[in-house]
Amino acid sequence: MKLSCGEKIQSLKREAVSGTASCIFNPRALFVAGVLLGAMGAGHVMPTFAQAESMRAELPAVTKSRELLLKNDRAGALQLLTQALGGTPSTVLKSGQNKSSGVKVATAPKAATLTRAQRQELLTALRETREIFLTERGQAQYSLAASLWLQKPREALQALESAQASEKGNSLVTQLMARAWLRVQDCARAKRELQTLASAQAGEAAGLSAEVQLLQLQQQLCGWEQESTTKIFKAPQSPELLPYEIFIKRLVFKDAIRRRDLKSAQATIAAWEAIDPQDPELWWAKWRASRSTDAAAGRVGQEGSMEAENPLGDFNAGRKYISMCTDLSPRRRAKYELDPELCERVDKVESELKNMEQKP
Repeated sequence: MKLSCGEKIQSLKREAVSGTASCIFNPRALFVAGVLLGAMGAGHVMPTFAQAESMRAELPAVTKSRELLLKNDRAGALQLLTQALGGTPSTVLKSGQNKSSGVKVATAPKAATLTRAQRQELLTALRETREIFLTERGQAQYSLAASLWLQKPREALQALESAQASEKGNSLVTQLMARAWLRVQDCARAKRELQTLASAQAGEAAGLSAEVQLLQLQQQLCGWEQESTTKIFKAPQSPELLPYEIFIKRLVFKDAIRRRDLKSAQATIAAWEAIDPQDPELWWAKWRASRSTDAAAGRVGQEGSMEAENPLGDFNAGRKYISMCTDLSPRRRAKYELDPELCERVDKVESELKNMEQKP
């Protein structure tokens, strides 16, 4: 029976994933499916399988990196792709043997001769190689940690330690571990995980991923409520970070509060609300700023905290924060889960609101 184009793609997708639970990688099927989908998305005529194979052969570095992954050689695959993109000279492999795996590899195109499409394909392959799970156990432990880290970060960290043992060099595992350490305010351990990521990506022509850059910024403000500084946190103007603007706003706001700059804090809230008024952390920010009014004006209490002189606050903002966090759907949680402090202050705000209600 002849299959339609859509049915062919669905068949390839099923072939690319060996088992829905483990998401084990089938390099050839996933690559060919990617070629077919890319061609359709670009409005081109659907290529034959022979044409897809021909397209695949144009980038031997990608093909060989898949073969290395099949041998669980993530390091060798990353090395090959980095060389193809013009990375660290020590990673260059000429035609011959890949010493770490014994697999024959073809010389990759010189970085200077890569077309834009070829470079993008190599970058995509590089990211896939960093993030792909090579074992069922590693995938299962990561999935468990991803479901736990917001409510039970300590249990998530235990699962991630197990995942790391099975998935050497998997950047998703290390990123989530850094985020979980930030969740429990262990700034030093979060920093160590990020240093591991930065070291692993240091020689790559693509540089640090946007997710890692965001984590580095979040780590810089880890423990911000215990600090008092006049040094201004400068948000980077990197195009890569534009999709993460609402997370950058959080950091700018926290920095303004710790510097007791209420004017900047309120300006940040206004810009933040214009972007996403349904962000639960926006309503915490409104609550926090309302509790800081008197202290920001220079009337700091004996405890030295911003709340000491202003026991009143925006009651409605506090209540909305609690409500939005309590009713956070899986879809909305996924939207904001790159924030290590997402809905972390519900108990604290609820306690403060109760104290406000009890006062005459």
